Amino acid sequence: MSQWDDPTRGYDDRREGWAAPGGRPADGAHEHDPGTTRPGERPGEQPGGHAGGPSDWRQPSGDAVAPAGGRPSGAFVRVGPGGVPELWPGPIPLRPLSFGEVLESAFRVLRFNPRTIFGLSFVVLAVTTVVGLALVFGLSSVLLDGQDLLTTSPTGGVPGELGLQLNSMLLSFVTFFLSGILIVPIAEAALGRRLTAGESWRRIKGRLLPLLGYLLISALILVALVVPAVAAIVAAVLSESGVTIAFTVIGVLIALLALYAWITVSLCLAPAAIVLEQVGPITAIKRSFRLIRGAFWRTFGLLVVVTLITSIIAGMLMGGVMIAVALLLFAGEGNPAAAFAYIAVTSVMTALVSTIVQPLSSAVNALIYLDRRFRTEALAVDLLAEAERTNPL
Repeated sequence: MSQWDDPTRGYDDRREGWAAPGGRPADGAHEHDPGTTRPGERPGEQPGGHAGGPSDWRQPSGDAVAPAGGRPSGAFVRVGPGGVPELWPGPIPLRPLSFGEVLESAFRVLRFNPRTIFGLSFVVLAVTTVVGLALVFGLSSVLLDGQDLLTTSPTGGVPGELGLQLNSMLLSFVTFFLSGILIVPIAEAALGRRLTAGESWRRIKGRLLPLLGYLLISALILVALVVPAVAAIVAAVLSESGVTIAFTVIGVLIALLALYAWITVSLCLAPAAIVLEQVGPITAIKRSFRLIRGAFWRTFGLLVVVTLITSIIAGMLMGGVMIAVALLLFAGEGNPAAAFAYIAVTSVMTALVSTIVQPLSSAVNALIYLDRRFRTEALAVDLLAEAERTNPL
């Protein structure tokens, strides 16, 4: 059992370091009186807020080393609210965070472990872009018998639009899983641990199928919202009443946007629960709803702000390059080489920009998850005890 587990799920007496009520401790566990607990410990838990068993860090002769769990970084000290000095093991304050501190801590986490966070983003998105471009041009030459995918547009837009959309869909699909991968090094930064890319991958690889299951379920939920909305609009159109059509369309759009916002915010912590708490997609969805309860508007505001920040950054980075590429494309209209350049440059730039903005978005989501658990489950106390046990300052 790890420090990230949901405390409301109960305890499993078959796990190492845990004992059934009235029974003897599991092999390798230390005796601990269940009637005496420290602040932040759960009944029956060993001191330090963590299950028994080997720790990630060892302390021979007082020197901390980290053979498998990242390396200790030293303490972060600053003046907290009210002028009170604060000390914590990593870049994330282990206490409930204010609105601004969530955003501030997100940038601090990215500076804390940039090699792993940005390195993982770059490698995953670079490989995805290469594969996507190969698929686009392969489909163009094999299935369409020529350059139709490069030189035509089904909507009358720029040539090569369809190929670019196919590549963007693949990139968006992979980006979802990347956000799950990044949760691990971001969350472990709360304990002052700088995980490597390999350690992060070993922690996440068993969670890819549950993440895929969550993605499919969330897609079905959105479809369940859209189908009734479309049916209502079609029924209004068939009535041939202009007033009915207008009111129906406006009402349906408002309701659809409100429901979409509510579901998106309520589900935003499910990937973190899947990855960190090792639960399935259904349990993670329920868990996300429970954690968000009572904090919808705060979470909604944080998600809107980070979306605005990432959109501004993306616009600044993409703007000038895309204007130049578009001019090149229209200058060579009908030329497959120009369309090839447009799709390739656009895809590469999108991947590079995503390498920069996706970690920020993932960091904010992870911090929202931590903050909700700090406020509702006293997770900060457990993390402080875990940090003191594994790396006393």
